[in-house]
Amino acid sequence: MPRPPGPRFVAGLTVVLVVAALVVWLAPSARWSPFYPCDAGLRSVGEACIGVSDSSDFGDPLLAPVMAAIAAENADVDGPFYTVGYLLPLAPEAERTAESAELRHELEGAHVAQLRANHTAEVEGGGPKVKLVVGNAGVGNAHWQEVVRRFQEMAAGDERLRAVAGMGYSLRTTQEAIAELTHPADGDSIAVIGARLTADSLSVDPATRLVDGFFRVAPTNTDEARAAAEHIRGRGYARPLLLRDTNADDPYAATLASAFRGTYGETPEATFDSSKDGLNAAFSDIGRNLCVERPDVVYFAGRGEPLAQFVDVLANRPCQDAPLDIVTGDDTSGIRELALAADVGVRTALSGNVSLTYTGLAHPAMWDVAEHRDRYNAGALAYFRPGCDACLPTLFPEESLDDGAAIMGHDTMLLALTAIRRAGQTTDAEAQEVSPGAVIQMLYQVRGVNSVVGAGGELALSACGDAVGKLFPLLSLEPDGSARLVAPAAAGEPLAC
Repeated sequence: MPRPPGPRFVAGLTVVLVVAALVVWLAPSARWSPFYPCDAGLRSVGEACIGVSDSSDFGDPLLAPVMAAIAAENADVDGPFYTVGYLLPLAPEAERTAESAELRHELEGAHVAQLRANHTAEVEGGGPKVKLVVGNAGVGNAHWQEVVRRFQEMAAGDERLRAVAGMGYSLRTTQEAIAELTHPADGDSIAVIGARLTADSLSVDPATRLVDGFFRVAPTNTDEARAAAEHIRGRGYARPLLLRDTNADDPYAATLASAFRGTYGETPEATFDSSKDGLNAAFSDIGRNLCVERPDVVYFAGRGEPLAQFVDVLANRPCQDAPLDIVTGDDTSGIRELALAADVGVRTALSGNVSLTYTGLAHPAMWDVAEHRDRYNAGALAYFRPGCDACLPTLFPEESLDDGAAIMGHDTMLLALTAIRRAGQTTDAEAQEVSPGAVIQMLYQVRGVNSVVGAGGELALSACGDAVGKLFPLLSLEPDGSARLVAPAAAGEPLAC
């Protein structure tokens, strides 16, 4: 006859049942996990997942497909390899913004470049293979320190990290991350390649002049402002107004405004501060003044989200019968998202007497401009069109190329891989290690016959690390959120270093 359970067993069973009940109670949020809501190796900050991974979706399920693809490719890498880190300011699902789609597209383009490098001989003849890891520094790159620290550990260890790409947007925190990667207190300097960083001050710092080791694929704000000024003059506008953001933490807005003044000349101006509350009220006041002053064009030196608020307010300005053209830089993420979502205010304004022209960074319509076709890499373009298993439309069929982010991500990764492999070709022994410094050395040689041709055009780098002669589009935002090519533009003379 079985013995009845003793007191010890009953006590133990009680503990198990209590724990099980707690797990069931907490399971919907999984808050019992020390990594909640993140994968192991990442730190939870609210709903955000901070750190470096090649497989986590960082709290946003929309990132799962590209991260799963990266993890699968990394797992398939055997033999000698190097690693490229991709730093981005990713938001969790609950905090997703208009910029989230652009960052996802950028990462998808970087993965396509990884596939090209690992499975074809198109990138410097192929080999060694490359792994791609993603570092999430959180919204605004607020947690850049721990991501940079992890990248530095990977550069010194067996992961053989040799470059950091992406970097998100031109913010003060981004500038600090660049400084720490390129000029650490100890350890090797690591090359940084910005995908969509346009603020001039990122490469030429007022104190140090040249930020050695920083390179960019995008045109600078000076290039964008020059193209905008030429467009404004070409249209015969006589009464321009500069509307600028005075947010002290945003080098993008500051350098866009100063670049426009330096290129176009002094103009009347109005200001707002995107870091403070009351933006809609400020834009309403500005809108009323526009009805009195009647400028025929406004150059908006600010980011996409305040731009969307400004255009939304213009739909209700007193003088809606007066045509108003707005010209701005490449950051139009907020307003494009609202137009795509059929926002009443934005669509009303853009369908009426308000037009918006902006300097994009890349767009597939540029590939069909006859006079520039020879400046694009046909092999790279093939990966952005249907027709192969590793092509972007096959891998990510629901995604759009209109924001240019995937093209910029591809070319940024391509530039990093080219420099790593060229550095390897200069070594005497096959097993000799390519150092982080050697990668920086090779990036400074990317010009002339050593230029790199990608999906966004030819890449040649100045002594400052800036793109020279880079093609980029002048685009019109249509009421339905689509972009129409107005004209091609090209980066001009580089900054003096």
